[in-house]
Formats: sequence, C-alpha cells, structure tokens
Amino acid sequence: DMAAVTAMYPDLDKDRTTGTIRGVADIAGRSNDRGVHILAISASTGEVVASKMSESDGRYVLDALPPDSYHLVAAPFVRLNTLNPYWGSSATSFLPSVLSTTGVNGAFATILEVAAGQEVTGADFTLVTESRPAEPNDGPEEVFNLLIGDAAVGRLEHGDDEDWFSFFGAKGQTVDIHVHSTQIGGTADPSLQLLDRGGARVLRSNADIRDPVIYGYRVEGPDPDARIRNFTLPATGTYYLR
Repeated sequence: DMAAVTAMYPDLDKDRTTGTIRGVADIAGRSNDRGVHILAISASTGEVVASKMSESDGRYVLDALPPDSYHLVAAPFVRLNTLNPYWGSSATSFLPSVLSTTGVNGAFATILEVAAGQEVTGADFTLVTESRPAEPNDGPEEVFNLLIGDAAVGRLEHGDDEDWFSFFGAKGQTVDIHVHSTQIGGTADPSLQLLDRGGARVLRSNADIRDPVIYGYRVEGPDPDARIRNFTLPATGTYYLR
C-alpha cells in the first residue's frame, strides 16, 4: 500500500529514494496477457511490499519500491469481480510462478536487488497451466526435493491434503521458510511444519503469521499464511517440510 500511494502521490525525492522493477509476463498459449498479478516480496521479511497487474501485452512496472532485496511472484487474480470491467478478460487458469534462475517449479528463487534511484529490467515470466504441480508429494516417501534458496508452487487438492518437501542442510545453517497463499491472492489457509531428519519429530511449526484473534482489530491486520524464521539447523542431514 505504501509503495502504491508513493507512486500515485510522489514527492520530489521519489525518483532518488526509491527503485523500479520492469518486466513482461507471458501466459503460454494466450495473446492477451492482461491481469497477471505481479507481487514484490521482501526477501528479508517475507512481506508483500507492492503489486501491479500486467497490461494486455504482458508488461508491468513496479515502482516506488524501497531499497531492498526482492522475490517476485506472478499469480492469477481470482477476485476479478472486485475490479472495474477493464480487467474482466484477465486469465486466472495459469499456475503461480516465482521468478527463478531456470523458470521451472522448484528452482532457485531469483533475488532482485533494488537500489535508490535505479531501475531493474528484464524480470520476465513465462507462465503455464498445470493442474497438479509438484505432485505426488503427499508423504515423506514421495517428497518434492528442494535446495536451500529454492521456491516451489504447490496445490492443496482438498482440506486434508498435505504437500511434503525436503531439503539438505548443514548443522548451524539458519533457514527462513515462507508459505504464501493469502498474500498472493490464494484461498488456502496453510499451516507449516519443519520436521527432523527422520521426518517424525516436529522441530518448529506455524499456522498463522498474524493470528486473527490477536490482530483482527490492529492496523497490521491478520495474516493466515505460514512462516518459520531464523531457525538454526541442529544437525547435518535431510529435513522435511509438511
């Protein structure tokens, strides 16, 4: 919200104190790429800082960004009925995507460094339709393998569905794990567990970043997404995420 207001009502120092990200979102098989929801997420806090919708040619501009390191996510905007008719032709059937080094699901998430007064270009997405990303990964015997720094897209098929991922870590490494759903326009209310090397003991868990009971009437507002921050791995080996 702050980035959007700054862009709409800029002060004289905006171009010197904030940065910009430009790119193109291309939905495979479509000539109209309007309405792809592009979000800039702080790599340090995991919070969404700004978002914009792409135009019909796929171009987007995220401006008035505070200097920081960012991950970018392209996601369908599923609440088109809340927008004006201009966005009515927007596609919503494509798979959300995190800007990554290779553009495939489960690849290393690109970190864009935005400096004051500078513009980052070429932050381009190629978006595809896939009904069951990362599946099967319903238990520790069929996990989706990741490396530290990777990002993956998953889909919860029903209320009792579980998606499992694994990563190898060294003793003493500190990890941050973020599950984005509501923040990027999704409808899931996720929970997250980090399990030990055997996949049996829960080391850390989180169900709500900001509990609605506590934050329902605060300025920050509730956040039903899940996050584990600054967890130091106790031993070297393979860890599991559920």
